[in-house]
Amino acid sequence: AQHASIFVAGWRPFIGWVGGTGLAYNFILAPFIEFIARANGYVGTLPTPNSSELMTLVFGLLGVGAMRSFDKAQGTARD
Repeated sequence: AQHASIFVAGWRPFIGWVGGTGLAYNFILAPFIEFIARANGYVGTLPTPNSSELMTLVFGLLGVGAMRSFDKAQGTARD
């Protein structure tokens, strides 16, 4: 957890990057790709990920982070 690289510091950063990338794709990149495809005459359907599972992952990770911050603020965090 004390490694200098944000990609190597453990499993939590990995889950955070996966969740952030999934949200960015689902809410930013996919609609943009669909807009460009429709503007160029594409009439098919584009695949979309299941956002309910992604949101469960992201909210769980945010909850764990909030609990850790609360513990640190109260002075009850273990080192």
